[in-house]
Amino acid sequence: MGYVRDVYPMPIRPSIISKRLRRKEKILGDIIVCCISILAGIQLTTSLCYTFFPEVLIRKCKIPPQKVVESHSIPDFIEDLGEFHFHKGPKRKLMLVGVMTSNKYFNSRDWAIQMTWTKTIPGDVVYFVGNSTDPAPDGLPLIRLNRVPDNVYPPQGKVFEMLKYMYLNHVDNYEYFVRADDDVFIKGEELGSLLRSMNSSENVYMGHYGQGIPEEIGKLGMGKDFFYCIGGPGVIFSHKALKILAPNLDNCKGDTATFHEDTELGRCVENYLKEQCKSNRKVRQLFYQNYREVKGTFNHELGAKESHAITLHPVKNSSYTLNLIPVYCGMLCLDLSLSLPHLYSICNVTYRIVLSRSVNPTTTILAHIVPKKSSYCPTS
Repeated sequence: MGYVRDVYPMPIRPSIISKRLRRKEKILGDIIVCCISILAGIQLTTSLCYTFFPEVLIRKCKIPPQKVVESHSIPDFIEDLGEFHFHKGPKRKLMLVGVMTSNKYFNSRDWAIQMTWTKTIPGDVVYFVGNSTDPAPDGLPLIRLNRVPDNVYPPQGKVFEMLKYMYLNHVDNYEYFVRADDDVFIKGEELGSLLRSMNSSENVYMGHYGQGIPEEIGKLGMGKDFFYCIGGPGVIFSHKALKILAPNLDNCKGDTATFHEDTELGRCVENYLKEQCKSNRKVRQLFYQNYREVKGTFNHELGAKESHAITLHPVKNSSYTLNLIPVYCGMLCLDLSLSLPHLYSICNVTYRIVLSRSVNPTTTILAHIVPKKSSYCPTS
């Protein structure tokens, strides 16, 4: 009788089973990832073709035209002007002032401006906000700049979009274009006299010149000897300068070196207009920047430099704007028997008023009146 061997198989070790399972799982996972990648690539390619090459896609793949969905983009600018109408001429009007503001200042700073210095401007004044949808108060001509957010500071994108709007729609209707903040006070008659003495057919870029705060000088992406116009007291462009600068605004907006607004506008001017801020010490004083009170008051007796200036910045409190009218614009005064919508009147005496309560559009001013002689007003 021969020897019979055991026929029982040798047991497989668990480690070998584990390796085989992991290998199968890896292969299966790679197949799934590959399939997903292919599908995603097809979807992405189709979307890009629909977006950028719809006509080619229709022609090559014989897709019916109605299959391509057209996108309806939001307009860059929306005019909310009410009864206001821009000047349309054959002859240019002297100036268009663009006030950069936001919806939170509609009933404070913007209302105070409407009640005061806009009435002295020999031209038109409109207000610019970002993509806000808040309704504008009655009588506030508004342009909504839909490509920029409203409540972002510094308003870098807003100034580029505002100047672009002015260029596209009104560059041939006005001699000069003024970029203004909502916390500036402008003596319109004197600004008009200054601009009439100049030539708008030249490249005018004018305001309060500067190079930045000491620690920023040489670090703002512009030439070390270049002077830009700081934004607060106002920046003025002639129509000729705007025609040269405006076609390049999108390039400047996409190539910034800082978060500042006025320095980036200055860099754009340096690169494309090739002009420095048209200013000397005398002109600089006409566009007055209050460096001592950066938060802005002007609730004090105005000094000689402040009284001589054409613009004052910053006036953060809207009630101080009301105060500045009788003090600063001597030829105009307040008839306190009238309600606020009829605030302005021409008279023979200039009044200095001290408001005894906060001001809003629905109240009548209660004030202590101090008559003051003025060389601007004829004597009775």
